[in-house]
Amino acid sequence: MNPLNELNDIVLAEQVGWWPLAWGWWLIFVILCALITTAIVWRFRYLKSRKVYRAATAELTKHNHSLAAINQVVKRAALQVWPAENISALQGSDWQRFLIGTMPAAEQAQFAAELQEFGQAVYQPSSQKQQQQYVRLMERWLQLGLPKVAARKQKHV
Repeated sequence: MNPLNELNDIVLAEQVGWWPLAWGWWLIFVILCALITTAIVWRFRYLKSRKVYRAATAELTKHNHSLAAINQVVKRAALQVWPAENISALQGSDWQRFLIGTMPAAEQAQFAAELQEFGQAVYQPSSQKQQQQYVRLMERWLQLGLPKVAARKQKHV
């Protein structure tokens, strides 16, 4: 009799599966989920803070306004960001000081000089050229003066 016939076959070990995952993979998965969630939340907050800007800019470019109507559009945008008690009563030079004060420090002097041209013109009939210049000026204020405050207000909520 052959002694090799009495031997059993070699049993191979099972292949190592990829499931369950090692703790390192779970850690990477959790960090990745946290990053994706943070990015989504940040994007929604950013879009929400820009909603007022987009609506006001669309309103300014939609129609040919008088300077007073342009002022009303900008004041409505400001009322969406700041408390109504602080904004609603502002007129004339107080309103201009508010607009200048909300601009970045580097832009305030130039913005003030351009805004002074329209000081009394807001309450008088204006030409199409004046309206276009005022619209561009107020769009600049919406871009530079409004978003920083909208973002700051969001942090305190």
